[in-house]
Amino acid sequence: MTKPGFIRKGILKIDEVIDAFRIDVDSSEPLRIPGLRETTRVYRVSRPDLIRDLYIIDTPDGRSIACNPHIVGRALESLCFKSALEAAKIIEFLVGASEREALVFEHVLRAGPGYKLHSAFRALNPSLKIKEVWIRPYYTTPSYRDHGIDARKLEVKCENFEGLPSHKDITLLKPDTEATGKSGERSIERVVEEAEKVESRIDTVVLYGFISQESLRLLKKAAEKHGFRLIAFAMEDVMELAHNNYDMSIYGLDLSYWEAFKKIRKLSSVTPLPVLEACLPDFVPGSDQPGDFSSRQRLLFNGIEWEHGAIFCHLSNSISFIRDLRMISEDESWYSHDEIIRKKLKALYITLLSYIPHSCLYPRKAFSCLNKLLSK
Repeated sequence: MTKPGFIRKGILKIDEVIDAFRIDVDSSEPLRIPGLRETTRVYRVSRPDLIRDLYIIDTPDGRSIACNPHIVGRALESLCFKSALEAAKIIEFLVGASEREALVFEHVLRAGPGYKLHSAFRALNPSLKIKEVWIRPYYTTPSYRDHGIDARKLEVKCENFEGLPSHKDITLLKPDTEATGKSGERSIERVVEEAEKVESRIDTVVLYGFISQESLRLLKKAAEKHGFRLIAFAMEDVMELAHNNYDMSIYGLDLSYWEAFKKIRKLSSVTPLPVLEACLPDFVPGSDQPGDFSSRQRLLFNGIEWEHGAIFCHLSNSISFIRDLRMISEDESWYSHDEIIRKKLKALYITLLSYIPHSCLYPRKAFSCLNKLLSK
């Protein structure tokens, strides 16, 4: 039976959490890279079942994005840029981006540019020659927390590959959330096809953002098929994807699996022990680290024009999501998260109220989201 309110209290025990969710804290080895902030940590991940060149970047900014769904708008932009500055330094050191024959950013619309990696490279090296291409793959049915069978039809709404250089070996930088990897696969395959038309080839693909294990397995096949080297820089962890092919949690119960089958399924991840230690006191188990990353942003380019991100909807959906996660988690033996959830819900409600005026920019969508929140 679900208990009313916040009743259970206790101390989070990291060993208990690791054992309960079989979190892989042993596959990551710290690297020393010069020029980074003292608080930035980089790890090489040894998981042959995923990809060979896999790294985890841990920054306070990345952790804040992953653990705090109430961080939206300008606050999100600032944290993404700070995290991307560190990522750009790391990519330059390990990949040698500035020394590559041709450097191309593939902006996957609408959310990808929000990771600010392009802005970070520009800020660190204004003279760096960067080409840009655009693509907008999208699911033909509404896909918030649903990239399942009914939402799998993926189409490309718009694209622009005019920036591709000819007769070059191209290093492709692709910042984006990689959940199933399907939109990533489509985006990469299109740029491979267009590069061939100008007698260029994709030599290396560099991923950056929140990245799931399932996406890496899929994109590894694409790399083998098209003959490019795949390198991934994951923010904070490389997680196991939820049943709905959408939620990306460090650890916790799979709410989508519970909603479908009324059974418990645990989600795990690959993450270094120091990262887990830092996230544990601030993370709601089962919550989605990137969230609806498009809807966390103020402005989004859709390939034709700029549009407003539905921040109000992201906040209201996050409140419902966390309340439901508490409901299915609070009777578990490992659960001691009442205080964390209390703080997250308080921050979400306060931020939601502050974004009521913003919701007038998309009234129908905002009303629908609010109605869903109040009906639960």
